[in-house]
Amino acid sequence: MGSVGVRPRPGAARRGRVATIAAWAATSALAGLLVVQRYREALAGGVGIDLDVWLAAARVVRGGGDPYTVPGYTYTPLMAWLLLPLTDRHAAMAVWTAASLLAGLLAIAFVVMAHRRRLPGLRAPLLAAVAAATLMYSRVLTIDLYLGQAQLLLLSLLALAALLGSRRPALSAAVLAIAALLKTWPAIIGVWLARKDAPPRIRAGLAALGVVVAFCAVWVWELGPGSVGSMIATTIRFGEQPLNVYSVWYFSRQWPPSHGAPTPVRDAPPLGQAITAILLLLVVGLIILAVLRPDTPSLALWNIAAATTLLIPVSHPAYRLLVLPLLWVWCAELLGRGSRVRPAIAVAVLSLWWVLGFRVPETTIGSGWPQFAIVVATFAVVALSTVLAALRGPDPTAPERAVPSSAAA
Repeated sequence: MGSVGVRPRPGAARRGRVATIAAWAATSALAGLLVVQRYREALAGGVGIDLDVWLAAARVVRGGGDPYTVPGYTYTPLMAWLLLPLTDRHAAMAVWTAASLLAGLLAIAFVVMAHRRRLPGLRAPLLAAVAAATLMYSRVLTIDLYLGQAQLLLLSLLALAALLGSRRPALSAAVLAIAALLKTWPAIIGVWLARKDAPPRIRAGLAALGVVVAFCAVWVWELGPGSVGSMIATTIRFGEQPLNVYSVWYFSRQWPPSHGAPTPVRDAPPLGQAITAILLLLVVGLIILAVLRPDTPSLALWNIAAATTLLIPVSHPAYRLLVLPLLWVWCAELLGRGSRVRPAIAVAVLSLWWVLGFRVPETTIGSGWPQFAIVVATFAVVALSTVLAALRGPDPTAPERAVPSSAAA
């Protein structure tokens, strides 16, 4: 008599569905509680400094002026245009904070969706819970919301681009272009479109270029060609700020650890400049490695994004939010892929980095050895993640993997 396959009993399947629903409910409750806490904390601090600058630029634009007359406004007009409907400062802070937190939740959703098929049952809500806890239970996020910054909006755009990377490459490229127009330095992340085994590169590149060209045409039409030069001049002028640096430029501007303001690059000690130059080359090498050996599109994008934050001369603490998805993606790989040794190593190291960079009180991080430790640790986890991704063999069963290279232009 031939063997008969054992079918799962209806009762077991039903209990599995109930457990999954309960897990999603618990994850939603956790996320909701943390969101409410962060929202109240942000509003208790008044209108954020960064948001206040953007609102001032929006008022100038509303009156027909040039936003670059506002001290400190270094963005494209997109930021000012987004805030045009918000005329009351305190109401604007409430709306912007709510929108930022919603963007953070969307970023988590996009990351989970990018790996959803490989996370059956309780694994998907578990990943979402880890992401919600590490993002929302965070001193870095508290500071970001307090200042009214835009890292969460940028985070959601990058997560959406990663989600669409293999399925809708042109749309993914367009979303990446919008991220670059929101804050110009993410344009570096656009090299992700040229990664090995990416879908048709020419089509994606044309989509990104089309978005940028269309935006620039509207920009010049509304504000005049001189506005472009004003933005470039303002950006260069604010290329160095008396704020703590959390990128490789730390070594030329604030190393050895001290409690003083950052040193201008032109006055930096030769040894510090040499260390920065070497690390810059290494970070560029990591980006090239992520392009040539990307593993999954999601890992490649977040490795490149994290490395990019290490290149920025003015890299604020809140930019660590753009490195955090590396922990989420490696958790997804640990939960959903056959070989778990390298993902386990990555998750363990990134978890220690999260404790150091997101939970240590910020008052002790502003200068000295703690700041040095965070800079070094961030470089280490980005290098580790990129190298581990490059060393892994391709997983043909992964639904978020790119199409074969023969389909690329």
